[in-house]
This record gives sequence, C-alpha cells and structure tokens, in this order.
Amino acid sequence: MLSCLDPATGRQLWQGQLDRRGIYRASPTGADGRIYLISEAGEATVLAAGDEFKPLAQIPMGGKPTRSSIAAAQGRLFLRTAEKLYCVTNR
Repeated sequence: MLSCLDPATGRQLWQGQLDRRGIYRASPTGADGRIYLISEAGEATVLAAGDEFKPLAQIPMGGKPTRSSIAAAQGRLFLRTAEKLYCVTNR
C-alpha cells in the first residue's frame, strides 16, 4: 500500500495498492514527474506523480533480493539489483 499526503495540510490525496506479493524496503524516488519504486523481487514500478494514484509501468528487473533505492541523476535512473547495475535514460 502506498499513500500520498499533501505536505501543507497532511491530508491524504490518494492511496493505492502495489503488487500484493511484493515487499518494498527501498525508498521511493521522485524524478521528472514520476515516482519510481523497486521491490525485493526486482520488480520496478513507475507511478505518475500527482493528485491521483496512477501506475504507468511495471518492469521485471530480476536479481533478487533487491533492496537499494533507485537513484536519479542528470536525466538518468540507476537501479541496482543483487546482480547488476542498470542505467536508464531516454537519450
């Protein structure tokens, strides 16, 4: 379960269900209008950042257990699984 709160008021804007089997230990990462998460099973989830729960993609990366948060830098995403380090860009 993932919840989004208004930082000014603390009011809940939305709450949504992620993969029910997934365990998420890594912190969510916000970049370029999206929220990126990765489960211990190596399933990356992309959500639209905004006032509603809107999943955009689920990508199996493999390499479990995956516990590292996704990092964003200079227009790239860095995802580290137990076996590999990925760099993702749209360039």
